[in-house]
Amino acid sequence: MVNPADSILNQDSKLLSVEKAVQRVKRGFLTTLTNPRVSDLAFVGNASRVYVWEPCLVVDLDVCIFADQCNRELGLSLAYLRDWLSSELKWEGIEFYLKIIRGSYKHAPLLIDVPAIVAHVSLFTEEMYLARPVLLRWAWRKYPCTAEPLRLARLAPDRPTLQEFLNGRSGVAQKLASVESGSAPLVEYTLPDLTKVASVVSAGEPLFAEYCLAAGMICARNHARVLNKLAADCLNNREFVDWYGRELMDSASFRRLMSLKEKVRRSGYAHALDAAPILAQSYLRQLRDWIGRELR
Repeated sequence: MVNPADSILNQDSKLLSVEKAVQRVKRGFLTTLTNPRVSDLAFVGNASRVYVWEPCLVVDLDVCIFADQCNRELGLSLAYLRDWLSSELKWEGIEFYLKIIRGSYKHAPLLIDVPAIVAHVSLFTEEMYLARPVLLRWAWRKYPCTAEPLRLARLAPDRPTLQEFLNGRSGVAQKLASVESGSAPLVEYTLPDLTKVASVVSAGEPLFAEYCLAAGMICARNHARVLNKLAADCLNNREFVDWYGRELMDSASFRRLMSLKEKVRRSGYAHALDAAPILAQSYLRQLRDWIGRELR
């Protein structure tokens, strides 16, 4: 019989190992700045210092890299970094993945049995970045880059309007349509050639559940951002959920969706496959109706 105290100590030990490994991965990515093709790098989301990161067994490490060209030469250097980090962390019992993917993505096991770190890389030239949705560029304006700290602020658009939030690219209507249809696009650039591979994730798959979970949080934060609420860009997820329900929109569906998101971080996606789409639909419909009332 497993002693509960031993189980807790084992969990704490794994979390400490993951926390140290995250710092090693971040240092590894900073070495990409020695590549003459790479002009800048930013850590985004919980990987940044903007939010307080809470250790977990499956880590999504968001990295934004700016380069003068996105070509095979750069792809080869990232493939080398991937293979080196994977080999290093394997000795510590931690899986490592490097994925260049547009949009929401996480390592999505049904049950978590092995700690994993996923570097979710966004790769851009400045011209490519300026073509990204205004909602994303407005959200990312706060993250400091390494070479030019205010680069993302410089490339940010004006604050989006409620109309853009509702009907623009990556807005509420678009995400709701994807959730309702039971399918969402996924675009990956494979290494080393950075070949574009487009696919679809469908209802019943862990990645679709993740799409639904991410859509809820992204839309809630963007809801606050378009209203110029500072909480959207300084509170971690748990604090933001409490603030959102108290100050902006009290939605039981959103609270339950975010509770499910927390459960997924601890135990995997097995319980989210059916629940996440239902809760996301309910919340996004409520949000759509709220915006509609404000625009009238």
